[in-house]
Formats: sequence, structure tokens, C-alpha cells
Amino acid sequence: MRAGLCSDLVFTPESRLENHRRIAEVAKLAAGQNLNVVVSTMAPQHGQRDIVARVLENLLVWIYVHAPLDVCIKRDPKGLYHREQEGKLGNLLNFPFDTPRPPEREHFIDTVAQNEEGSAQSVLELVQVHLSDFAI
Repeated sequence: MRAGLCSDLVFTPESRLENHRRIAEVAKLAAGQNLNVVVSTMAPQHGQRDIVARVLENLLVWIYVHAPLDVCIKRDPKGLYHREQEGKLGNLLNFPFDTPRPPEREHFIDTVAQNEEGSAQSVLELVQVHLSDFAI
């Protein structure tokens, strides 16, 4: 999304909010075509989650993935944190990590207790449980 549809956005609070809105709109379009959509974003602010909920309404299952900053840096497949430390991204880390578990989260995955494969398997299991929720 950041390299394509949202390439005009930066990492300001306003751009982060717009990024989430666009992602939710694309997910809604895909869901409208009877596709099952799994979206992964970093949404530590309530406003970001609120705009997603407004766009997707009842087409949404929340999963809170607990991923402390040190775990994210260690498992950074895209090299974003390294590029941020070199000053190539600007404001990527300009928001609080390790935010408390939001109250609206339905499910919890702990990336500290699970490796990448275990965390991915937990997400897949949750998706399978909820597939029938959205059957048309």
C-alpha cells in the first residue's frame, strides 16, 4: 500500500490516518467481491482504528498483535527500522510502541511468546474460525 496507492503519504499523524482509511476502503471493495481479506497495519491510535471500523462496519474482526519495538526491529523483513535509523524515512518511529491492548480488540497474539511461524498460524486459525461469519 505504501509503495502504491499511498505513496503520496508520509508518516505524519494525518497521513497515518489517511493511510488506514485507504486500506479500509480497498479491503471493503475486495470484500464486496466476496474475497476474504486479511489486513495488517500498525494502528496504535484510537482514531486510526475508529476510521477503519467506520469504513468496514460489520465486515471486521480485530486481532491485536502484541509486538514490542525490540521484537519488531529484530524481525524487520523490509528493513524499515534500519532505514529509519539512517534517517531515510522520517517519523516512522514517531509514535508510542508498546501501547496498551485496546479495549475493542477481540483477539490477542503475543509475538514475544510465539515465533513468526507460530504467530502466523494463530492468525490463520482465527481467520478460519471467522470465515463463516461473513459467508454470503
